[in-house]
Amino acid sequence: MSCNQSTKSCAACPFSRTSIPGALGGSPITTYLGQAQGPFFLPCHMPWDYKGNDAELDGETMHCAGAAIFRANVGVAEKLPWKLLKLPAKSDDNVFGSYLEFVMHHEPKLSKKEAEVLVQPQMMALYLKNEFTIAKALPRNRQSRDGYDFVKPDNRLSNSTRPS
Repeated sequence: MSCNQSTKSCAACPFSRTSIPGALGGSPITTYLGQAQGPFFLPCHMPWDYKGNDAELDGETMHCAGAAIFRANVGVAEKLPWKLLKLPAKSDDNVFGSYLEFVMHHEPKLSKKEAEVLVQPQMMALYLKNEFTIAKALPRNRQSRDGYDFVKPDNRLSNSTRPS
């Protein structure tokens, strides 16, 4: 990787405890839960030339360090392809240590019991499957994911914590 890759999460990183609750860039929390556990390239959103959904794993685009640490913290990093950034677990105290902690931070209106339902293994498998379905359906040169809903919004999830 020839870019200046960070090894710490940024303050606004969705995987950081310092992020604003609900600040998920317009994506539902289930997108993050699905992509974090799968072989998806998650670019850092902070560079001036951030390309959003059009970012490519090209050696020039920074990976999200927060996502890499989060993946290590939840135990999926070693199962992912070698091309994805790998950083040590617990190498950044600001990064969430579990899926449950991530959900409770970004969906503060949910009770712990409601949040636990969202991170049950069968639900996590569904989120991952949905991300694979979307990845297969979209053309490689896609402009965005807009209009591709894969998990209908759950009434228990707070709409007020999601940016519009």
